[in-house]
Amino acid sequence: MKIRIATGLILSLAFSAGSISANAANDQDKEDIQNTIIRYQAAIGVNPKNPDTHLKLGDTYMMSGNLEGAIKEYKSAMDLAPSDGQAPYNLGRAYMRQKNIDLAIASLKEACKREPNNADYHVRYGQILCRKQKDEEAIAEFRQAIKSNASSAIAHRELGAALGLKGDIQAQMLEEQKAIE
Repeated sequence: MKIRIATGLILSLAFSAGSISANAANDQDKEDIQNTIIRYQAAIGVNPKNPDTHLKLGDTYMMSGNLEGAIKEYKSAMDLAPSDGQAPYNLGRAYMRQKNIDLAIASLKEACKREPNNADYHVRYGQILCRKQKDEEAIAEFRQAIKSNASSAIAHRELGAALGLKGDIQAQMLEEQKAIE
């Protein structure tokens, strides 16, 4: 009986210590993110025309949960680097987190337009088109992703799923087999 009580006490203390250290780590993460935001803001103050700094500040805002700040920075990065697809891609992710699917679609479409050979952008764009039940457009995006990167397992898997939803089970199985390979 004493052994059970002692073991229970030790386990209880161990869980408490783990919880305390997890909270301390979480507090440290929040502080690190806030310090990073301050550094990027200062860098923008020195050189406001650097799109990479705006992009990184947007990413840091996303990590902190400040979606409005992220959106503002991604838009700035888009204006400063009109041929780069990363800012509109990240902007689409921010809009998805806000559950604003229509703006996410527009942003991801822009990312694909800016970098037409980026398979990841086409896959993400196709995935969100599927959410809006725009299956034909999604299939076209998955095919474009595969054209850009024939070995993209994700693109093959997503294409297979979209084809399966349309009732083409044979094509679905073929694409899923390619994804596995």
